[in-house]
Amino acid sequence: MEQSFEILSGAVHALRTGAVGSRELVTAALADADALDPLFGVFVTRFPEQALAAARAADALPAGERGPLHGVPVAVKDNFAAAEGPVTAQSPAHDPGLRRGLDAPAVTRLRAAGAVVIPR
Repeated sequence: MEQSFEILSGAVHALRTGAVGSRELVTAALADADALDPLFGVFVTRFPEQALAAARAADALPAGERGPLHGVPVAVKDNFAAAEGPVTAQSPAHDPGLRRGLDAPAVTRLRAAGAVVIPR
């Protein structure tokens, strides 16, 4: 847990100081997902175009409009609704149309804090 916090705080610091942009962090997160997902099978679906568009928008925001998680990529498990895709909880028993196009409250809060959501 402590290592995860250090990674998150390091990403936030790098974004705030301009050492890295959100697009770079999201691109790296997507590359890690591409490399590791065949081993772990974590992502059911990914929406890289939407994540990169959100990262570009985050990079364009002036400093006074940035949230505490501004530009930080955050993976969201597919049992939480995210507007980009279906809620499946990795089960064929779930209706793929359930909450389609809507965010769960937790996802809404992440976005409001400035996070770039990478569903599933």
